[in-house]
Amino acid sequence: MKILFFNVSAVEKNIIDEWADTQLISVKTLPVSIDYDNIDLTRNFDAVIFYPGKSFQTDEKLYARLAENGMKQISVKSTGYDNINFEFAEKYHLTITNVPDYSPESVSHFTVMSVLMLLRNLP
Repeated sequence: MKILFFNVSAVEKNIIDEWADTQLISVKTLPVSIDYDNIDLTRNFDAVIFYPGKSFQTDEKLYARLAENGMKQISVKSTGYDNINFEFAEKYHLTITNVPDYSPESVSHFTVMSVLMLLRNLP
């Protein structure tokens, strides 16, 4: 299996590379978002992982291009998947997956941090 991973930060890259090595899976990471200018980079990959922009709600051509490039799966880098058009995905035989949930502990840490920032008038 070959995976192309968009929107990858420097911190994520190390974790993804380590995971790919232990799973013996070919993963290419890119720091940029997927768009019309770079969608052809998906050619010869089985799956793509990214944050979908609003264009993935309305632009069928994106799904057609992914299918033409041999894509089989789109994985969304979030729990939400409201920017995915499932009718287009089904039409082009693309499987959609997402992050099923996040660490409740991380969410609670973020909430407490946000409250402290608000109390200190930090942006």
